Amino acid sequence: MAEKKTKQKAALNTQPHCQIERELFSEPAKKTFRRYFDVTADALFRLSFNVRIYADSETADKLEALVQSNIDAVAKDFAEERGRLKKLMKDNGISASVSFPHSTKVQAKVSSPSAGKLLGVITELDGLVGDITNLWLHGILDNRQYTQGIYKCQRQAVKMTGRVRQLWFDARKRMQVNDDSRAEDNSVLEKTETLFDSPAKAPVKKTAAKKVVEIPSVDNKSAVADEKLAVAK
Repeated sequence: MAEKKTKQKAALNTQPHCQIERELFSEPAKKTFRRYFDVTADALFRLSFNVRIYADSETADKLEALVQSNIDAVAKDFAEERGRLKKLMKDNGISASVSFPHSTKVQAKVSSPSAGKLLGVITELDGLVGDITNLWLHGILDNRQYTQGIYKCQRQAVKMTGRVRQLWFDARKRMQVNDDSRAEDNSVLEKTETLFDSPAKAPVKKTAAKKVVEIPSVDNKSAVADEKLAVAK
């Protein structure tokens, strides 16, 4: 596991990126960022860049559309839910904001536009947890609603990152199969070209050699007599 994380960090260090700082307050948001942001950002970069190199345009477009729809769907749900919770707080006269101890400033390496959207989703998750906690502290939500609300939001974000990574995993497998197939075809082609290009192995030249062998040889005595006659003349 440690070796895998080291490879992922090394991969991120080779990708062009913008380093963006965000302050996260809630534990669910901090945990989601810590566990899933880097690995998902790496998958997003590869889906944006690598697939365009090794796959056809149609496949790359479909994958990109799937990635965007997954991220956008969660972002839309979070924005709508925050709007609903803000209205609930306003209707109940709640103007105070909740405070979390030990906030954390995280450094996000954004290596693609999709990674920037992912960071936005995690930031929105942080705000959602704050709104749910605020409503719970003011007695608007009971304990069950509080725990289930936070669990549902965090799970939604985590499942989205899992779907994105799975898309990259499946795409990588298909690209590897295609690469192996192309490598096998190239190997056969190279062997065929070598066979026909090499003078020692060319079938046509071997056949020609056999024909030469089959030509009857000249009688030595006749050759000598003809040579003496030519000298005498």
